[in-house]
Amino acid sequence: MAPALAAQVRLASSPPAGGQPRDEAVRDEVMSAAANCIRVAGERPWLDCYYAAAEPMRVQLGLAVPQASRPGPQRPPMPPPRFASAAPPPAPVRTGPPPMPRSTGLFTGMFSDAKPIVNRMPMQTYTFDRAGSFTVTLIDGQVWKQLPEDEVYHPARWRKDAGQLLVTIAPGVMHTFNMKVGDESRIYKVKRIK
Repeated sequence: MAPALAAQVRLASSPPAGGQPRDEAVRDEVMSAAANCIRVAGERPWLDCYYAAAEPMRVQLGLAVPQASRPGPQRPPMPPPRFASAAPPPAPVRTGPPPMPRSTGLFTGMFSDAKPIVNRMPMQTYTFDRAGSFTVTLIDGQVWKQLPEDEVYHPARWRKDAGQLLVTIAPGVMHTFNMKVGDESRIYKVKRIK
């Protein structure tokens, strides 16, 4: 191997110190506002919330502010159309299994205010595969399976009848779900399979 150049040796022996952290208050403000976007329902308002959260840093850096988050005259909402005597349309009939729940944002589940999508629902059955990973069927027919990477750290050791075990499931980080069983302190990472 060829020896290092003299300039590389000097740089390695006394690397540059780097800049002093700046704009820490603005960074904290941006992160705090972005974390609060978890409470926003709806895809578009959620995205607008993130753009608005980043706006103080964009101003600090001299970047253009996106049109959606610029303050300006707001158009009042249009009133709903009125129909003389139209009956409401019939509700669509769902067939097949219920829709898969999903989390709504990057920070979903990082904070304690994530609302459960299943709250203290009894199990119908539970089974374990050879690796020790469980599959749980709830009394309403939902089927949840433990994620393979979770079984290593959190093997379940339930001994009670399934009907005695109450399940709570809430959105987790990065589109995962957290499951608690009864009063256990363990949190299992699960995905819905049916």
